[in-house]
Formats: sequence, C-alpha cells, structure tokens
Amino acid sequence: MGDNNIRREAERAAAEALKPRTDASVALAVAELAARQAPKILEKAKQDADAILAKAKQDADGVRAQAVQEVTRLQQEWARSWQAALDVGWEPAELTAAPLHHEEPPKPRRRPRRAGSASAGAPAAGPAPRPGTGEGGVSDPVVGIAAPTESA
Repeated sequence: MGDNNIRREAERAAAEALKPRTDASVALAVAELAARQAPKILEKAKQDADAILAKAKQDADGVRAQAVQEVTRLQQEWARSWQAALDVGWEPAELTAAPLHHEEPPKPRRRPRRAGSASAGAPAAGPAPRPGTGEGGVSDPVVGIAAPTESA
C-alpha cells in the first residue's frame, strides 16, 4: 500500500508542477481553434450584412413607391379640383389671377411605348412650360409625372 500512496502523491505533485504549462497549452488550443473559425465568422458576417442591405433596399424601394403613389394621388386630386372649378364656371385666367394665384396642375406626361410598338423611339412631346403655371416641375421618370414646384 505504501507504494500506491507514494505514486499518487508523486502524480499529484507532478500535475501541480505542470499545471501552468497545461493551462497555457489548453488556452493556446482554444485560441487557435477559435481563430481558425475566423473565415467562417467573416463569411457569416458578409452574408448577414448582404441580407441587411437587401432588406434596407427593399424597404427603401417600398417607401419610394408609396411616396410616388401619394404624389400621384395628390396631383390627380389637384387636377380633379381644377377641372371641378372649371366645370362650375371659373376661367383659368380667373383662377390664376391675383389674389387667388391658383396654379394650373401640370399635364400628365405620357410614358414612352415599349420597344416594338409604332412609336417606341419617339420622345413624349408636350407643350413648353408656361411661366407661373406650375408646369415644368421636376419629372419623375418612373411614373412620368411632374413634381409640384414652389411658387415665390
């Protein structure tokens, strides 16, 4: 029995003496294995970032589409109200005269026809903008409507 106790005591003393080296070796192994995961971590981060950017673009496209719809609705309402005023007897000159200063709504621009149609390459021609009429605002090429301009 004595030899077994001596052996156990020697093993314990040796393990205690080697503990700092063993701990350092374990820490090194953990750090090395973690660092070897770096390419996978970077690829996952790239995929996550790409997904975030795609979602943000989709959200931005949705916001833009809603804004274009709202602008279109507002301009259509403006055109309907203008026409309703004309229908009850107002003249365009009366509506634009001081002190009213109502501007005539811009005419909707036509979209170019698709390739293969009769007038595919012909640009949409419209009358020249008249000063002070609100025509000549910035045109949105997607929906073909003129954005309202601010009056002085």
